[in-house]
Amino acid sequence: MKIEHKEAEVTSNVPQAKKKTMTINVEGMPHIMATLTNLYNDPRMAVIREYFTNGVDAHIAAGNPAPVEVTLPTWDDPVYTVTDHGVGMSEWDIENIYSEYGASTKRDSNEQNGAFGLGCKSAFTITNQFTVISVKDGEKTTTLFSRSEAGSYESNVVNKVRVDAPNGTTVKIPVREHLSEFNSKAHQFFGFVAPGTALVDGKEPASSFVNGRHIKDGGLDIYLKPKSEGASYVIMGTVPYELSTEQIREALTRLDQKASVGFMRMVKYFTVPIGDVDLTPNREGLMFTDKTNAVIDKHLTFILNDLKSIAQEEIDAVATLDEFFELHKHWDDIINIPREYKGEPVPVRLELVKSAHTIERTSWGSTHHGDGHGLPLTPKNGYQTYGKRILVSGYAADAYKKVNAYIGNYMTAKGMASGTFFITDDEDVFTNKWVLMQDRFTIISGDDIIEVGREQRKKERLEAAKNGTTKKSAIKYPVLFVDEGKVKWTAVKEIESGTPFLDYSEVGGGASNLIKSTYRHMRDIGVQPDIISFFKSVTSAKKVVLLNASRTEKALTDRIKKTYNLSADVQTAAIVTEKMITDDVKHHHNILSSGWRSFMISSGLDKRVNDINDSKGKEIIAPEKTTVESYNKILHMKRVLNYLYFYKVNHMVNLDLDLDTQPTKELDKKYPLVAALDKYEVGNATDHVVKYLNLIHEETDAVSV
Repeated sequence: MKIEHKEAEVTSNVPQAKKKTMTINVEGMPHIMATLTNLYNDPRMAVIREYFTNGVDAHIAAGNPAPVEVTLPTWDDPVYTVTDHGVGMSEWDIENIYSEYGASTKRDSNEQNGAFGLGCKSAFTITNQFTVISVKDGEKTTTLFSRSEAGSYESNVVNKVRVDAPNGTTVKIPVREHLSEFNSKAHQFFGFVAPGTALVDGKEPASSFVNGRHIKDGGLDIYLKPKSEGASYVIMGTVPYELSTEQIREALTRLDQKASVGFMRMVKYFTVPIGDVDLTPNREGLMFTDKTNAVIDKHLTFILNDLKSIAQEEIDAVATLDEFFELHKHWDDIINIPREYKGEPVPVRLELVKSAHTIERTSWGSTHHGDGHGLPLTPKNGYQTYGKRILVSGYAADAYKKVNAYIGNYMTAKGMASGTFFITDDEDVFTNKWVLMQDRFTIISGDDIIEVGREQRKKERLEAAKNGTTKKSAIKYPVLFVDEGKVKWTAVKEIESGTPFLDYSEVGGGASNLIKSTYRHMRDIGVQPDIISFFKSVTSAKKVVLLNASRTEKALTDRIKKTYNLSADVQTAAIVTEKMITDDVKHHHNILSSGWRSFMISSGLDKRVNDINDSKGKEIIAPEKTTVESYNKILHMKRVLNYLYFYKVNHMVNLDLDLDTQPTKELDKKYPLVAALDKYEVGNATDHVVKYLNLIHEETDAVSV
């Protein structure tokens, strides 16, 4: 990368009798070199970045489009390895360029990343030694770089042989600590490299450029993730440089622009050519010079000016009003755009010339009436209605009674648990484009409702006459059919003896969804009736009567034999379940959340349980079967009870009682190495861990004897 040098013209009337060019003192070189080596605020990211970009530069110099190969460190092989197939380095190159601070061959071109002559020494920030193996023109040179006891840095060519191999360089850097953190940073970094630039552990790295929008316009290369919040970056030469919120805010101030919180948080990537922005000497971040600020300002200006048109194109392409409201809200949170669809303002409420009568029929039997001259057109979460929204044509608002008389029968015939009906003779409503665009509206003729309702009523009367049922027996209750997940108004004679009920006046209108979720959850997790006797009703009931305010409990128990309140069973279940939580169960609960348990499972030691001699270690992986069964039984019941808690059950089970806050503290003390191991990096080294555990166990036993 070219580095710009500003020439200074100095004029002075001070005598120039004695002048000396300033240099670096030889005796101070170890201090200077140490200072230059330890420039980095994030040493691990520096190592990941510098040696990979060196490899990319080598490929550019050689004209080789192949990817640079990277191997991340693991627990049994803690070495970060970068292999390129570029121009390679001779012994002279290593001694006179690679080994010297400030030496670089890349300052005259913006084709390559390097320039400062410091990055190839960054490994010293995390290790005292690393190895460089390079092939150039048939000569393979192996060099050991190390830190001396005196604090200086040395390169030692340990081997040089003739080989029949292509040019290229391999750098091997030991990573002694925090492997998981190192690899996490690596995956973050390699997510920004261009496709085909790197192979990480033999695979193309997962790209950060997904689920967004790529914009190329007028030489700008921008990638946005409007639906994501996160950091923004300027990407130069495959290296991402973060733009903080404060830096973006400063740029907007320079541009005399204001932006929403959504815009600030939106993920923004600006890919720029090498040399377009200035970097700090450690190459960790941007240097906010006039040149760098101009590039940032140009990209932000484009987004602020052109993103609105991009958003509007997306908004104008939707087919329904609900889609419009959802997409407009998303974009408006970012760039503050008008609420328009294809150039027209979108209303959230349609004002009617003639009034409308609203009838809301809920699944639990309540009915609400209202009159008004407005029809809400707001998003789904902006105006709640019960069930389907139906526009009833052919009848004026004040003639609603003719339709209302048959709405209940109509809903029964159509299998509707709930619905909201708007009755009006305002003809403009039924042709209004905004109404037609809101797919939650259904237009039905009032005469159709009456006709279908009459047929349903006639059918019910014929069935009643045929069966000899009385008017009293024809009384209906809203019943939740669990398997179907629907609430239906059901005649008393069709409700079996022993069907439980829930008092709907307590739990409210959303209870049907809660009940459905509860039952399905219980069945999904396999809670069976034989787990505990009073769970039988909870798990086996196919129907639940929803006792609404218009029906009393006494009336229900008179009409349906052996019915009972489901909440009473639930409360009893909670009390008994809590009594079943023994000390062994609590201890097992704590072990499951312990670091040892996590280490054993993630490292694969759970599959080697029979090879471990320590009985307490075995207990973590394979506890007593009876304890596990008891714990799982309680866990299942607790999940169910947590759902049923919404039914005003105040007695809850608490599994978070600690019997021992450190159930594995003896093991922590006995096996100190485990605390230093990275559980995700153990991988195939389980043999070593098993040998270590058994060796320490034997030694400990010998000492105790």
